[in-house]
Amino acid sequence: MVAAGASTAALVALVCTNPGTFWRQTDAAVYRGAGASLWAHDGNLYTTLFGPARLPFTYPPFAAVVFSAGSHLPFLGWQYLLAVADIGLLLFAATGALRLSGSSAVFSRALLATAVCLWLEPIDQTFNFGQINLLIVALVVLDLSGRTRGRWRGIGVGVAAGIKLTALIFVPYLWLTGRRREAYGCLGFFLATVVLGAVLRPEDSARFWSDKVFKAGNDQTRVQNQSIAAFLRRLPPHGSGVEPAWFACALLVGVAGMAVAVRAHQAGLKLTGLAACAGTGLAISPLSWTHHYVYIILVISLAFSNELPKRARVALGLTASLLFAWWPWPNGNNWSGLKFHVSGLLRLVPYGSGRELHWNLLQTVAGNYYLWCVLAFLVVAHRMTSNSRDRQKQAGERPSAVGTKSEA
Repeated sequence: MVAAGASTAALVALVCTNPGTFWRQTDAAVYRGAGASLWAHDGNLYTTLFGPARLPFTYPPFAAVVFSAGSHLPFLGWQYLLAVADIGLLLFAATGALRLSGSSAVFSRALLATAVCLWLEPIDQTFNFGQINLLIVALVVLDLSGRTRGRWRGIGVGVAAGIKLTALIFVPYLWLTGRRREAYGCLGFFLATVVLGAVLRPEDSARFWSDKVFKAGNDQTRVQNQSIAAFLRRLPPHGSGVEPAWFACALLVGVAGMAVAVRAHQAGLKLTGLAACAGTGLAISPLSWTHHYVYIILVISLAFSNELPKRARVALGLTASLLFAWWPWPNGNNWSGLKFHVSGLLRLVPYGSGRELHWNLLQTVAGNYYLWCVLAFLVVAHRMTSNSRDRQKQAGERPSAVGTKSEA
């Protein structure tokens, strides 16, 4: 409790000292604007630019329905509500993840995991931009940790997918791990969100599902996009014909990653399997911004769980914390006072204004390290699953071996 409180207080103090750096909230303005326009019935949800940054709304129409619930609040109230909700959702996700792993002292460990995560770049970027990714993670964990029952099974993933389509990666995971009722429920609730959006905004729904859903944006090569597609687009000759290569790589990683996730679940490593599935989705998605990597909460929770051997948990926690932490960098060449901004190690490479397209080999390796971390985690998860299966097999054979010896 003390660690989580101190971590939160330190974060609040840092934000208050320099809100222009740590509290831009450009995406929050888009969400609030889209929610406020829901009842205008003008069919312009996807042609209007929202907020001071003049950004488009890129989510399904159902997402605007969700955002409309708080759109009547003044923007400052919206910001504070979202920030407080995000901290609660982070703790909720950590608690559900640790409960899924079968760990003891769940709440105290979840508080520690939350304290660590507040200082990781994906979480920082979520707060900074006013993103809603922690809501997606919390809804997924709600379902996958077994908290939904009866006719409500699948509602978490279904609603999450209705807001952000990338959550659909968990439907085949549920199906392949034998939870087919939950998989059907996810699809059913997801389709319900599509229908609700179509009823409330028919023109916008037609525009989104026929056109917008196939467009990933024009800034896919930015360093903040950490996916296979972004990696390929940043490679020379920087043409637009990378789709076949991306499809082949995404298919390979998708099949292999899902196999690792399913094997981990079957071996009793349920949190490892869930994290592997989430990582697979991040790798194969056309757009995986750094703030989409809030699934790091699953990895940090895994480091605080009893699911893996202690040495593996310590190594995993330290590695994830160091690689995904935010670090102080000077504004220009000025290190004096508090004149600095905080961001992750990705900012060590040249970025912005198309500089990602001119990286050398070392910069290409360093500038895609989020993606490499996902692939490395899948390898580690595969190894841990194999070791767990071997231990289970040995434990199952030991009694029969003893019995044979006594009979002889």
